[in-house]
Amino acid sequence: MIIGSATLGASGGLGLWALLADARLVPGRSVVDTMLGRCDIVSNPPEAEPGKVLKSSFYSTHRKRTVRYQVAYPPNPPAGGEPAGIMPGWI
Repeated sequence: MIIGSATLGASGGLGLWALLADARLVPGRSVVDTMLGRCDIVSNPPEAEPGKVLKSSFYSTHRKRTVRYQVAYPPNPPAGGEPAGIMPGWI
C-alpha cells in the first residue's frame, strides 16, 4: 500500500513537472522535448553554395582585447543586401 502510494505520488509529481516545464514555468523543457521526440530531425539540411564571408577583428575597449567576428552573406545577394548574420568569435 505504501509503495503504491509513493509510486503514484512520484508519477503524479513527474507529470506535473512535465506539464509546467512544457509551459515554460519551470526549468526542464529541453528534457521534456527530448523525451517526446520533438528534437528529432528526420531530413537533411538544404544544400546551398556559401555566399561571401567577411572575417575581421576590432579592439574592444570593454573587453580590453581584440575581438574577431565574421559576417556571412547569403548566396547571390542583391546589390546592397544585408548580411545574413554576425557571429562573434566563430572564426
